[in-house]
Amino acid sequence: MKGASARMEEAKRQMDRASALYIREFISKESLDAAVTAYKTNVANYKSSKARLAASYSRKNAAEAQLNTAESRLNAAWAAVRQSEANLAYNLARLSYATIKSPLSGTVVFRALEKGETVSPGTAVLTIVNLKNLYARIDLEETRIGDIKLNGPAAVMTEDIPGRVFKGKISEIGRYAGFATQRDVSRGRQDIKTFRVKVALEDPGGLLKPGMTVEVEIPERIQSGSGKQGG
Repeated sequence: MKGASARMEEAKRQMDRASALYIREFISKESLDAAVTAYKTNVANYKSSKARLAASYSRKNAAEAQLNTAESRLNAAWAAVRQSEANLAYNLARLSYATIKSPLSGTVVFRALEKGETVSPGTAVLTIVNLKNLYARIDLEETRIGDIKLNGPAAVMTEDIPGRVFKGKISEIGRYAGFATQRDVSRGRQDIKTFRVKVALEDPGGLLKPGMTVEVEIPERIQSGSGKQGG
């Protein structure tokens, strides 16, 4: 642009000089016309260069505007991504609150609530039993406690499965006496108390269920009890 301006100014000086010389009849009319034509040509070139420069600035401004628009859209897109990530984290957290995980493996034997019900902290939702670790719990009179020992044999029967005898062994003997099975109402004899005893059951077929009433036979004596989950 500066070069075109300089050439135009130089052409004007040459034209003015030619005009002065022509008036004094030092040059011909053709020489004057040539100087005028050269000046007009340089003026046209200057205007063309100026127009091209203006067009370049216009394209530059348009490109900068497009760049600013693209940056704004990119920032908006990143903001939307961050918002989506926050929403995802929030919903995953809420989903984790709705997912109940059991600390042990087993079989659900009771469901206290149905889908859609509200659960308060501390509310029992499911009862899970490890059916591979069942035991029978009996209260053995203190007069018999000396006849048994840990890992001693036992036989278990239930009316729910007639004719079937399940093997068992004594897995736990209570350390303290519990309630009395016979009370001394006449003060003529002592109360007979009981000890809590657990009998581990062998049930490879999975026939026994938690809560069944069973009979436990320990060396020629039969005691009543209830089937319970071990643990």
